[in-house]
Amino acid sequence: LLRIEPGTLVGGVYRVIGPLGSGSMGVVLLAQDESLDRRVAIKFIHSSLDSDDFKERFTSEARAMARVSHPNVLQIYAFGEHDGARYFAMEFIEGQTLEQWLAASDSFPDIDVAVGILDGVCAGLEAIHAAETVHRDLKPGNVLLDAAMRPHIADLGLAMLCREDPVTRPELVGTPA
Repeated sequence: LLRIEPGTLVGGVYRVIGPLGSGSMGVVLLAQDESLDRRVAIKFIHSSLDSDDFKERFTSEARAMARVSHPNVLQIYAFGEHDGARYFAMEFIEGQTLEQWLAASDSFPDIDVAVGILDGVCAGLEAIHAAETVHRDLKPGNVLLDAAMRPHIADLGLAMLCREDPVTRPELVGTPA
């Protein structure tokens, strides 16, 4: 498992503060961009997934994020390698996932808030599709809500560029539930 200690300088710019979370493909750390004086999230591929296939999937995720520029889709800032591990630095959203927000609620959410979130998710998804990309794993855990309840679509790790190979049938991927 990848271990990067707080205080580590990544890419000559990003000072690691600590962990934010982890998933099946990687670990996400909070860092300070020392050049631009802002917080960022840095995603590293798990060292146990050091195969060419997973490296390519990780690179594809970074490229998918880079193709989209929209306020409801997480922005990517940089892509690189640190001590042999690939990473990318991206926008840090202080808040929670849509999944966490829904789980914390004792009742149905306010209709205006819910419609605002749904509208933002749809707008972000439209921007992803306009970039000829399909997310393939859109779920409440992959939508981040900021303090103003604006949604940001994240985790394009399973995204597919639609124009890559129209002849080949894509594999089934994502979170079945």
